[in-house]
Amino acid sequence: LTAFEQARGEHVHEGHPEWGAALFREWGRITGLMHACAADYSVPEGAPDRLTDDELPCDEPSDSDPSAEKRALYRQFKACEERIRRLPRSRDSYGLCHRDLHHGNFFADNGIIFAFDFDDCGYDYFVQDIAMAVYYASTFPRWSAPAASREQTSASANRFLACFMEGYDKVRRIDPLWLKQLPLFIEKRRCDL
Repeated sequence: LTAFEQARGEHVHEGHPEWGAALFREWGRITGLMHACAADYSVPEGAPDRLTDDELPCDEPSDSDPSAEKRALYRQFKACEERIRRLPRSRDSYGLCHRDLHHGNFFADNGIIFAFDFDDCGYDYFVQDIAMAVYYASTFPRWSAPAASREQTSASANRFLACFMEGYDKVRRIDPLWLKQLPLFIEKRRCDL
């Protein structure tokens, strides 16, 4: 049994009064703050370690599954995973991440974000948390709107990322080379879902 005080605020999404540049900057700031803390974090002696990215498998579709699309997505997911696995790991690029910090996993209250749902927390590339935010903020806020075109989604993602990184950079800097890996991490999430 777990009991805890409910976070202040409420969920925000496209159309909500707080959904915009200020919230996106705060989202970046809180993510950067978590990464800054994680870069210097060591697991206390005797405490269990969190999962790593390698311990969250995506199951291969069974041979009896007739869906060629599922098998193609699985192959694409595994290709992304393999490319990610070959990336270098350092204290500045890899550490303890939330791994699921989308707008369904925080409340906002007058511009302050209260993050929760840390059950997927584990070791991963810091850029993965950035990719997660970009993916969800640019593709999932339109619950009732017609599907956006690829160009609209891309423009939305770029606007979001610019604001998000303004907030992130106030707390922690990430090597621009890692931002070039963002499409790879976004593609992995797309295939996973």
